[in-house]
Amino acid sequence: MLDDLIEEYGVFGRLVGRGTFLSDRMADDVVALVALDLMTQAVKAGMSQAGLVVLRHVSLAWMQQRRAGRDEPRFVSVRPDDLAMAIDTDVDSIMAALTEISAHLSMNQLWERDGRVTLNLSAWIPLDDSRLVTELDRLWLLDHVAAVQSHCHEAKHFLDQQLNAPTTPDAERPEAVARMAELRARRAAWEARQKLTLDGTIEEAMADLWKFHDEVAELEHLYDCVVGLLAEADGYLERFGLIWKEQGRAKLQALSLPSRVFRSRSNAGLEVGL
Repeated sequence: MLDDLIEEYGVFGRLVGRGTFLSDRMADDVVALVALDLMTQAVKAGMSQAGLVVLRHVSLAWMQQRRAGRDEPRFVSVRPDDLAMAIDTDVDSIMAALTEISAHLSMNQLWERDGRVTLNLSAWIPLDDSRLVTELDRLWLLDHVAAVQSHCHEAKHFLDQQLNAPTTPDAERPEAVARMAELRARRAAWEARQKLTLDGTIEEAMADLWKFHDEVAELEHLYDCVVGLLAEADGYLERFGLIWKEQGRAKLQALSLPSRVFRSRSNAGLEVGL
C-alpha cells in the first residue's frame, strides 16, 4: 500500500500524504515549510498583494486539510464565501484574486458542490522536486535523530543505575543474580558495538539510519529486559517504547528511507538518496 502511495504521489506524498508515519507535530512542521515555500514562489512570480493575501488563506486551508488527513496532498478546496469572510472583503475581489492565482495554479470551479473552488498545487509543489523533498526530509530527520539519541542517553543512564547496583533487584529471587550478570554482559557488548546511538553525531546517525535504528533496537530490548526484571519491585517503570512515544511512528518513516543519506560534493546541502 505504501509503495502504491509513493508511486502515485511521489516521495512528497510519503511525507505529507496518507502514507506518512510522522507524528502530528512533525507532520505539521513539514506542512508549514511547504506552505511557506508556496508563498515564496508566489512572490517570485510577481503576484499582487491581493493575490498574496488570498493565497495565504488558501495555504492555511491546505494545511488544515492536510491535518485532517485528506487523500490527495496536491489539491486544496476552498469556498470563496469563506475566504471573503476571513479576509473581510467581497466575493468578487476573492474571485479576482483566485483568477490571478489560477494563472500559476490550475483551478476548477465546482459550484455544484457547495460553491467550492479546487486549486491544483502541483505546479508549485512538484512531486519530483528533489530540492523541496530533501529539505523536508532533513527538517524532520534532524528532529527525529536528535530526540532518539537523547532518549537513548536517558535509557543508558537508567541501565547504568540498575545494572551497577551492588544488590540484586529482589533478594528472594536468586535466579535474578544470574540474569543481572547476563544483562551486564549484554550491555558491555552493546556498548562496544554501538557507534551512532551514544557516541555518534546527529550527522553520522543520519548518514546511516538503518544501522542507527539497529543499535536503538538492541538498546530498547536490553532496557525492557531490565525493566521486566524490576517490574515486581518497582511498578512505575516504563518500557523503552513509552519513553519516545511519538518518535515510535517516525521510526517507521526512517526505516522506510534508504539506508544512506549523503552530502553531495556539488551541493553544500544534504541530499537524501531517494
